[in-house]
Amino acid sequence: MPDTIRDGKGTGNLARVNASNRLDVASSVMPRIFYESKDNNNAFGVTTPHLTITTTGGRIMYLKNTSSTHNLILTDFRLSWNGGTTNHDLALLGSVVFGDGAPTANNTTSAVGNLNRSSNNTFDIDVEYWDEVGDGMTETGGASGLYFIVGQGSTHFMIDGAIILGANDTIAVNLQAEEIGEASINVLGFMEAK
Repeated sequence: MPDTIRDGKGTGNLARVNASNRLDVASSVMPRIFYESKDNNNAFGVTTPHLTITTTGGRIMYLKNTSSTHNLILTDFRLSWNGGTTNHDLALLGSVVFGDGAPTANNTTSAVGNLNRSSNNTFDIDVEYWDEVGDGMTETGGASGLYFIVGQGSTHFMIDGAIILGANDTIAVNLQAEEIGEASINVLGFMEAK
């Protein structure tokens, strides 16, 4: 038999070669988070409720990777802001803080949801959010690395896996309003074996 390439599934189908002597293939592209959710059951989502952000501002959400075997990969970050309470046209200032210490006050433990609802996988992630006492969670340390200003509405930051948290790595989100208003944060990602 001449050299052949079979489909690898035992059906005996041969690969086709087109008129340019190239292998004829069909493929599709899907976001990595879809693959991790569908095939590995490793995609997660976390969120805060709508919180009343003050003009002093403070830490609103905290994430810590508590796994020693998996990296925490962030793919999407969505911030919703009502623009303030008067004319709904004022900005919200924010930053992502890397290496923040765990909250010691004004915090509530949140849950991590598996995006593949047919899976029972759980995640080694500590999620805390501000309980609306004071101006934000009481935390120490960390360095702000990503600053942003958003207007009224919902802003989607496509991180595409650029933020990776190894074992015991943390991030927090700090928000400060030009005028008191309502905001919420949604984060999607997946856990990837080291």
